[in-house]
Amino acid sequence: MKKALLLIFILVLMACARTHPAPTATPQPTSTATSTPMPPSASDLEPLLVQAGDLPPGLSGSQVSDIIPEPFDQVSPPISVICQQFERNGRNAGRVVVLLYESESKAKEVYEWWTIRPGDGRPNMLKETRVGEQAAWDCPEKYWITQYCRIAFLRCHMVVDIFILGGEEGGRMVFAKQDELLAYAKRLDNRLRPIVCW
Repeated sequence: MKKALLLIFILVLMACARTHPAPTATPQPTSTATSTPMPPSASDLEPLLVQAGDLPPGLSGSQVSDIIPEPFDQVSPPISVICQQFERNGRNAGRVVVLLYESESKAKEVYEWWTIRPGDGRPNMLKETRVGEQAAWDCPEKYWITQYCRIAFLRCHMVVDIFILGGEEGGRMVFAKQDELLAYAKRLDNRLRPIVCW
C-alpha cells in the first residue's frame, strides 16, 4: 500500500511539473539609443543670450520667451527654444532665437531650410565662414521702409537666427551693420558651443 501511495504521489508530481514548466531566463532588451539626451545645462540658456558689450550701442535685450517664433514654427519642432527680443528707444529692434534639436542632422536640415530658401521667392542668404560650422547672412540696403541685418548659423545641435532692425535714434537713422551683427554672433557662438555640442 505504501508503494502504491508513493507511486501515485510521484505521478502527481510529474503531472504538475508538465503543466507548470520551470521558469527560464527572460531575455533583456539591449540598449539601442539613437541620440544622447540634452544635457541639463542646455535647458537654461537665457543668461547667456545677451551679455554686456554684445549688442551695438543703443540696442538692448528685452522680453524672453520659449515660444517658437515664425517662421520656425513651420518646420520640425526643436526640443528646446529660447527667443530674446531686442529694443531701441522702447521699440522692437529685432531678436535672437536659439533652437536646439535632438540630432545634429535635424539641426542642419532646419538651418538649410532657413538659409537656402528654394523656390519661395526670397533670395538665398550669403555664406559666412567666420562663425559656427555653417553660417549665412542677409543685410540688404533697404527692405520696404525698414533696413535690417540678419545672420543665421549652425553649431552641433543648435540653430541660431539673429535679426537686427535699423531704426531712429536721437533724430537720426541708425543702420544695422553686418560687422556688429557678426561680432555678437561670434561671442554667442563661443559661449554656447560647450553646451550645445553633446
